[in-house]
Amino acid sequence: MAANDMQTGVDQSVTLTVRATNRPPTISSSPKTQAVKDKPYTYAIHATDSDGQSLHYALGSSTTATGNITVNPTYGFLTWTPGTVGTYRIQINVIDELGLGVAQVFDVEVLATAPNDPPRITSAPSFSAEAGGGGRICLRRQCRRSRGFDTRVSVADSSHPALRHDLQYRNGRVDLDPQFRGCG
Repeated sequence: MAANDMQTGVDQSVTLTVRATNRPPTISSSPKTQAVKDKPYTYAIHATDSDGQSLHYALGSSTTATGNITVNPTYGFLTWTPGTVGTYRIQINVIDELGLGVAQVFDVEVLATAPNDPPRITSAPSFSAEAGGGGRICLRRQCRRSRGFDTRVSVADSSHPALRHDLQYRNGRVDLDPQFRGCG
């Protein structure tokens, strides 16, 4: 580098270090948006840095959740036990070694009690039926019992009534159910 005022000049050496482009971290996880009052709420945020830098996690300034909400600064694990029903905003900042960061902002609705959602069938049957075979599968509604959830299934072929099977799923176990008489 040189500077000159037309009468005297000054030369000075400068070393300039050029770094690769620093890209912000990316977040690939999505939080649960409901919590229950006085029950632990957790969220493991999953973030990566395409430049291979280590990441730091922190709560952001738009967080309105009250109480003992914390984020592990190294692993990004959020823990919170909400004490009041309502909707609260949470902001988690993810920052790389050079200070470039990204924020994930989301709202969590805190309910007084856990919701009683209806059952969902998430699997496909593992059998096949032929046209005209008359086979039938029926899923009876799931009922809340004092000893857990109870789901009953009747599998029958109308052309072979003796091949009917009644099954009961309770507390992670499937059994033949001699008292269940099908879905009607």
